[in-house]
Amino acid sequence: MSPTGLQRFVDGARPYSATRRKLERWYVLHGPGRRLAALTGDSALAILQVLMHDVAPPRQRHTLELLVKSLGDAYRTAGLPEPGWLGEVRGRVEGPPRDA
Repeated sequence: MSPTGLQRFVDGARPYSATRRKLERWYVLHGPGRRLAALTGDSALAILQVLMHDVAPPRQRHTLELLVKSLGDAYRTAGLPEPGWLGEVRGRVEGPPRDA
C-alpha cells in the first residue's frame, strides 16, 4: 500500500478496491477483532470479506448472506446463543445493499 493511498483513506477518501482489500486484511490480522472476545460486527464483516475476496463481486452479497445464515444455523444446532457480532453482520446483510 502506498503512503499516498493510506493518507487519502485517512483523510476520508474512498480507497481503490485493492487498497481496501489490503486495509481489510491488515485489520483482520492486527485489528481489535484479532481476539475473539473483542470481535465486533465490523471485525467479523471484514473477516468474511477477506475470506470472500476470490468470489466474483456480483456474487459476494449472496455468498455473505449464505455464510451468515450458515453461522446462525451452526450456533442454533450447537445449542449456543448467537454472538452479538453475528446479529450485527446479519443486520447489515439483510439491510439495503451497502457500498463495498
